[in-house]
Amino acid sequence: MKANRRQPARASTISTWLLVAACLVCYANGLTANFTYDDKAIVRDDPRIRAPAKIAQIFTTPYFGGPRGVGTAYRPILLTSYAIQWWLHDGEVVGFHTVNVLLHALVTLLFARFLRKLAVPEPVAFGSALLFAVHPVHVEAVTSLVGRGETLAAAFVFGFLLAALAFRRERSGRPLPLAAALLCYGLGLLTKESAAVAPAPQAYLRSTFSCGAGCWEGS
Repeated sequence: MKANRRQPARASTISTWLLVAACLVCYANGLTANFTYDDKAIVRDDPRIRAPAKIAQIFTTPYFGGPRGVGTAYRPILLTSYAIQWWLHDGEVVGFHTVNVLLHALVTLLFARFLRKLAVPEPVAFGSALLFAVHPVHVEAVTSLVGRGETLAAAFVFGFLLAALAFRRERSGRPLPLAAALLCYGLGLLTKESAAVAPAPQAYLRSTFSCGAGCWEGS
C-alpha cells in the first residue's frame, strides 16, 4: 500500500524536475546576453528602479515613464520586479535573465498542474507541458528582459485559474480561494494588460469542459 502511494508522488517529482531541466537547457545560452531594444529603456536606463526611495514613481507613472496621462500602458508590478532585482544585484544583466528563465519554468509547472486538475491523463499533461517548455514561440518572452511581462502575467493567470478551480471545489464556502483568485487577477492586470483575458478560459471551461471528477463543480 505504501509503495503504491509512493509511486505517483515519485513520478510527479521526476516529471517536475524534467520540465524544469527542459526550460533551463533550452534557455541557458541566453543567460549572458546583454540588454537589447526596450530592455535599455525599461531596465538599464530607467531611474525609477534604481533605489527604494523611488518606488512611488513606479506606481504613479506610465510604463515608459513620463507624466501621468501620456502613456499607453501601466505595469507597476512588472517594473517593481525589475526594481527589486536592481537593488539586490545592482543591474547585473545575468540576474535578470536568470529570473526570466525561472519564471518560464514556473509557468510551465503551473500549466502542467492546471492540466492535471482538469483530469487530463498524466502522459498527455506531461507531454503538453514539455512542448510548452521548449516551444520556440516563447523565445522572445524568455530571453528579452521586457518579455518578463508575458511570463509573469501568465504565472498570475494560471494562479487565478487554479484558485478559481479550488473555489469551485470548496464546499465549505471559505473565502480564501476566491481571495487568492482575485489577488492573482489584480496582480496580473498590473503586470501586463493581456492578463485581462483570465476569466474567459475559466468561464469557458466551467460551461463546456468535462473534468471527469467534476473539478469545476466539486466532487
